[in-house]
Amino acid sequence: MQGVKQSAILAASVTLAMALIIMLLAGPAIRLFSADPEVIELGVHFVLLISPFYSFICINQVLAGTLRGVDNARIPMVLLLASSIIVGNYMSKKWEKRQEAFSNLS
Repeated sequence: MQGVKQSAILAASVTLAMALIIMLLAGPAIRLFSADPEVIELGVHFVLLISPFYSFICINQVLAGTLRGVDNARIPMVLLLASSIIVGNYMSKKWEKRQEAFSNLS
């Protein structure tokens, strides 16, 4: 169990460090793809909104791999499906509200 805890902490730490770098460089990175200020603003907002959650994905993968390692693949499958649906719905609603706000500005 200690190895699982250490793996989850390591995965989350590395991912949070990378997410911080990505968040700091979001503007310049989005500018590589577009010069449109609205696209840049939406892209930066999206990167800032989604980046911190990657650490949870890493922890999920470590725990799912642990359960698969002890021959229990059903629980990781159900949890992954449920978390994808819940997080996906939450993020899509957040994104729709943001897009509505931008469309009202025009």
